[in-house]
Amino acid sequence: MSETPTVDDTGAGDAFVAALTLGVLRGEPRERVARHAVAAAGATVGHPGGRPALTPEALRAQLDRIPAT
Repeated sequence: MSETPTVDDTGAGDAFVAALTLGVLRGEPRERVARHAVAAAGATVGHPGGRPALTPEALRAQLDRIPAT
């Protein structure tokens, strides 16, 4: 697993909880929900400010960093 350099952690918890909540409400499998929540937080810390562009590409890049089980 490769690490995302942390530039600013503002908003990482919010992005994590938002992705977690969305996945749970959609009834997605727990592993998928957890991976996407971590990916959202990872995409947030890579640049300054608490308003990341959580694009599909940014999330996919983070998901590629998280080993599948």
